[in-house]
Amino acid sequence: MSDTDTIQITQNDKGFKLNFTVKDSDGNIVVLTDMSIELQVAEKVTFTEKFKGACAIVSETAGTCSYEVQATNFNEVKNYYGILQLTKNEEVVSTRRFDIEIVKELA
Repeated sequence: MSDTDTIQITQNDKGFKLNFTVKDSDGNIVVLTDMSIELQVAEKVTFTEKFKGACAIVSETAGTCSYEVQATNFNEVKNYYGILQLTKNEEVVSTRRFDIEIVKELA
């Protein structure tokens, strides 16, 4: 999970990275060696999938990864849930949910 539980993003922003530090339930860093990581985002009310996309591992030993935000990822002012899904040797583990709030762009 990231060090924050709510991520706030301005509508239509793109090309920047969301950075995450993956920790276990005790707060210890998860070593990301040989893992693939996917960010999954769904609408908060309906649980309708908005998108999913691969994360890049920044540092295996520090448990850090990032996702580069694409043009259509956050084009609507809505609230979402996000999770990171970690896969290693066909074993899949998901982080706890975190909130993503999309705020209206200023004029």
